[in-house]
Amino acid sequence: MNDMNDDFGVTMGYTKAWRSREKALLLVRGNPDDSYQNLPMYLHMLKQANPGTVTHLLTDNEDRFKYLYIAFSNSIKGWRYLRPIIVVDGTFLKNAHGGTLFSASTLDPNNNIFVLAFGIADSENDNSWLWFFSKLRDTYGEPEGLAIVSDRHKSIENAIHIVYPNAFHGACMYHLLNNLKSKYGNHGEQLQMNFIAAVKAYTKTECEHYMRSLDRLDRRIRPYLEKAKYETWSRSYSPTKRYTMMTSNITESLNAALKAARNLPIDILVECLRSLVQKWVWNNSNNANGTFTKVSTATENELRHDIVSKMKYELLWVTAKTKQ
Repeated sequence: MNDMNDDFGVTMGYTKAWRSREKALLLVRGNPDDSYQNLPMYLHMLKQANPGTVTHLLTDNEDRFKYLYIAFSNSIKGWRYLRPIIVVDGTFLKNAHGGTLFSASTLDPNNNIFVLAFGIADSENDNSWLWFFSKLRDTYGEPEGLAIVSDRHKSIENAIHIVYPNAFHGACMYHLLNNLKSKYGNHGEQLQMNFIAAVKAYTKTECEHYMRSLDRLDRRIRPYLEKAKYETWSRSYSPTKRYTMMTSNITESLNAALKAARNLPIDILVECLRSLVQKWVWNNSNNANGTFTKVSTATENELRHDIVSKMKYELLWVTAKTKQ
């Protein structure tokens, strides 16, 4: 309304402005209903242009869209070099027909987000997650020591127990922390500091030290965390390696990168997913090709930081001894 008034001196009512906007979006993006009919052709061309890409499109008895699964060829090729830990999440779509976008991702050796697969379904329920995990296992298998990290959505838990009976299912510590804050009060920084320290502790003795600090804040916290099971959120009690991935933050970052795309018709949305993954793969590949050490850039920087810190400490120690 303001643009028309400023640019052309035309006063326009809200309803007319809304209809004009909808007409413009229809011309640019096409009909949302037609976008579902374009999917089979798009997926065929996607596999032709990216050999090795896996796609599955499931329709109901009336040939209406039900589920979609995509794993790009570069993701499948790179999985063998990654740590066996997968972070999954679902986020709602805001297009004309709604739905939920599923994602599975992990971190590469340089701590960059590495997308494994996407899925689209009606909502986060037992059937949709079961279908998504089944396709994910068909694509990537179930390596020894596999850990899957997510929020505490019951449908995710149910599907993991069925599809990955030998995998470990870990909880995101920040989702659990937010639950503690909402249930038992904020308690300032003390709750957050002690809980995160308990999560990241490497020994059970150290974890118990911070649990006692939480007991002093609120006696109800420990029973709640015991009910959530220590092994799901604590590094020291975990039956498998979780490395540094104690949260599902990488999926939140992925969802943020796709925020605008979630408004688009489904065929354009899928193209945005492909474009984003291709961009990240290209950038990460260039960075890797420019690395001439045996470790990743992130690891090398951390090692250098540790060496410098050790040298500073030794220098301070020598200086102190000299003064004595």
